[in-house]
Amino acid sequence: MKIKKLMGILLILTLVVTVFAGCSGKEEASSKEANWTISVEGIGDEAISFTDISAQEIGTKEIEAVMKKKDGSEQEQTWKGYGLKEVLDYLNAGEYTSVVVEAADGYSKELTKDLADSEGTILGVMVDGKALEEDDNRVQLVIKGEGSNWWIKGVAKIKVIK
Repeated sequence: MKIKKLMGILLILTLVVTVFAGCSGKEEASSKEANWTISVEGIGDEAISFTDISAQEIGTKEIEAVMKKKDGSEQEQTWKGYGLKEVLDYLNAGEYTSVVVEAADGYSKELTKDLADSEGTILGVMVDGKALEEDDNRVQLVIKGEGSNWWIKGVAKIKVIK
């Protein structure tokens, strides 16, 4: 009889410890706040929030891109970020004709499907090994082969045009 009581108590203690350990792990994971958020419209009925946390599921890519400035000068840079095509695939964008990428200040560019799907089009988060850390510019659209007027600083919104 004592053995059954002892086994019952051990079983209950094991369950209690497991429940508390499981709950504390979930609390830590959910308490992590996003460093940046991009609102993505045009996929469903409501906007989708794409964050640095969800971006980790995609994986990064690295590209060499030359920023062509208005004065004609060029600056070669190494960018690391998330392919725009991969982001749209991750969000189940489906078929679309173009994509509008908009900065927090309202500046925007419309990209054709071919340009949006290009291997050289990324949402950059690091340049030359350094993270973009300005509060209003943690994500920058980088398009290999295009002038700096196509590179959107501080990406805040992506609109998928069907």
